[in-house]
Amino acid sequence: MSRLFQTNMTHFRTLMVIGGSYDQLPMIHRARELGCRTLAVDGNPSAPGMEHADEALVIDTSDLDAVTTAARQHQISGICTMATNLGPRTVSHVAAQLGLPAVSCAAAENATDKNAMKAACRAAGVPVAAGETCSSAEEAVSVAQIHGYPLLLKAADASGCRGIEPAFSEEEIHQRFDLAQRESRNALVVVERYYPDARVIGAESLISRGHTHLIFSAEKMVRRHPRISTAGVTVPTDLSKTETEELRDQLSALHKALGLDIGASHVDLVQAEGKWLVIDVGPRLGGGPMIHHLAPSLTGVNMVDFIVRQALGEEPEINSKIISGVGVERFFYSPVEGHLTSIQLPAIPADARMQWRKPVGSHMAPDGPNVDRIGYLSLIASDLATAEQQVAQIASQIHLGVRLTDQTIQSVAPRILSSEITL
Repeated sequence: MSRLFQTNMTHFRTLMVIGGSYDQLPMIHRARELGCRTLAVDGNPSAPGMEHADEALVIDTSDLDAVTTAARQHQISGICTMATNLGPRTVSHVAAQLGLPAVSCAAAENATDKNAMKAACRAAGVPVAAGETCSSAEEAVSVAQIHGYPLLLKAADASGCRGIEPAFSEEEIHQRFDLAQRESRNALVVVERYYPDARVIGAESLISRGHTHLIFSAEKMVRRHPRISTAGVTVPTDLSKTETEELRDQLSALHKALGLDIGASHVDLVQAEGKWLVIDVGPRLGGGPMIHHLAPSLTGVNMVDFIVRQALGEEPEINSKIISGVGVERFFYSPVEGHLTSIQLPAIPADARMQWRKPVGSHMAPDGPNVDRIGYLSLIASDLATAEQQVAQIASQIHLGVRLTDQTIQSVAPRILSSEITL
């Protein structure tokens, strides 16, 4: 086959990406680098990924029929998503209708519904945090009588720390149950044991030919109060070789229980009761620079490239390696509530990445979930202390103008939640 013909074939492949947020930009960019025509699907016409794709399709990503119709019309060659638990169900449905590579619809449902995930794990003997699914605060109080306090109230089918509320008493269950329930499309809330002082890690895997490849694990810095949100991640963890192999085996059992035999998984686990308990699963890549910056730099594996190629029907080899250094991803939040009026960003080192997620005019809240992040910074250093010093130095040079609720404008630096957390 001639090189020209190969190039033309590559160019005429069309990849549909579900979601057009900042988190899907690496996927759109990589597909274009591979010569593919890209379609970004998002219900928000102003989503940042829409202007980076070859064509933007303004469609509610949960409208399975509408997305499938568009996929047929554009004769797509593959479909994928990352960083959202709303996308995998759509990916699986469209892929099933068009005969494209993806996990089954049942697997996507199992992995993105916390109630179904827990049931499948228990049936397979995969450790999960104890709890039950409830439709009312009264049912949640009954769960508390069995499992005790504290508890987490978690919207059954949400992601990004939306709809996650801690409850340390019956009074707090009644105060916060509705806050979790309103984020759930099926009005169900998973009520489970909460371990506020326990270690939390994230595990990022690729799945090829039914085999689990644990690419890396990351220490997660979680702010517990007043709202639960991820403050940052550090790669790698200090797990030993034996502990890493045990974690990989647990993830493999998890994937088998859920029916995940292709793609990627983003799994959060808490260390409690003498084991790692699964607390959340995403049948897709995680988001942010830990995937598109830290992973390739520290493991040699371009996870985004793998998923894009796999969606197009290829099965790339996975050759990971251990590279010295520590990678950190730290999220910025606003220290005050108000509207952003100006942004001044400093120059950063060539091996660092920074992205600002809130344009001028955006409302900023200091104590919200992950969706209230205003930006992030990732970098690699020889050790953690050096990395934290570099993060603090760069953050101190960021100047934000914020119009407060009393209409005065205040100049502030971003809030680095990770600096407020003691591991």
